[in-house]
This record gives sequence, C-alpha cells and structure tokens, in this order.
Amino acid sequence: MEKDKSLDELKEEFVSLTQELHKCHNKFFLLSQEEEICKKQELLLKSKVHDLSGRMIAEEKKLDSTRQQIEIVVEVDCSPEDCNASLVSRPGASVSSGLNDKLKSVEKGSESFVLPAFNPLQLGRTHVSVVEERSSLK
Repeated sequence: MEKDKSLDELKEEFVSLTQELHKCHNKFFLLSQEEEICKKQELLLKSKVHDLSGRMIAEEKKLDSTRQQIEIVVEVDCSPEDCNASLVSRPGASVSSGLNDKLKSVEKGSESFVLPAFNPLQLGRTHVSVVEERSSLK
C-alpha cells in the first residue's frame, strides 16, 4: 500500500503541476496578446505623432508665409506742419484700416503699388518696421 500511496501522491502532484502549467500557459498567452496590443498602439501613436508633426510643419510654413505677406515697411518723415509718410510694401502685403487712417499722406514717388483689402490685425500679429529715410522723401 505504501507504493500505492506513493503512486497516488505522484498522480496528485502531476495533476497539480499540470494545472499550474495550464495557468502559466494561459497567463503567457494573455501577456502575448497584451504585448501585441501594445505594439499596435505604439505604431498607431507613432503614426499620429508623424502626422501631427507634418501638420505642425505645414502650419508653421503657412504662418511664415502669412507673416511675409503682411510685413510692412513704413518710412516716415514728420515735420511740424504735416506728416508725410511713404509706404513700401512687398507683393501681396497689406495694410490694416487703422494704419490707413493714420497715414494721411501716402507718397511712393513714381512707382505705383496695389494692396489687397486685408486686415492683418485679424491674424492677431503684425510686423511693422519703421525706417526713417528723410533723404529719400526729399
């Protein structure tokens, strides 16, 4: 009977180890699935980062282009009698209506120029450079 008992104990140990093996196998399978899910999420996130980076670069280019289009150089020569201003603009540049009101006299010599109807203040930012060149206005 001692042999039988020993055999019964071995059978119980075998069953116990087999159950533990199945648990470990199931756990491994679940972890493998989680790993695959994480890898797919990582690839998706990398793709989103790449797309967002591309969109940011495109938006920065648009912003730079817009800044270049609205950059205005204003040459001012103010005397006590009146204020004469000369407006020099890059192609496609524009002047806000507020700046137009302030510039009562606009002189550009013999050159002619056309500014589209556009208000750069709607963009929230403008770049205006004031350059004093009294000799060019005389």
